[in-house]
Amino acid sequence: MRIGSRDVHFSNSDKVFFPEPGLTKGDLVRYYLDVADCLLHHVRDRPMHVSRFPGLAARGGNVD
Repeated sequence: MRIGSRDVHFSNSDKVFFPEPGLTKGDLVRYYLDVADCLLHHVRDRPMHVSRFPGLAARGGNVD
């Protein structure tokens, strides 16, 4: 996948992340790219964290 001037590779882009709507890791990456211009403007200089959900999101997750 080309992002700006860089080639970025993602493993398992077909892996289902959200089972009910059937959305994959690739769908999530494309969504982030679609909203990046607007989103990054609003979160600039703000603390961020990542929530991980190994397995299925319905089981709960870990905050990093």
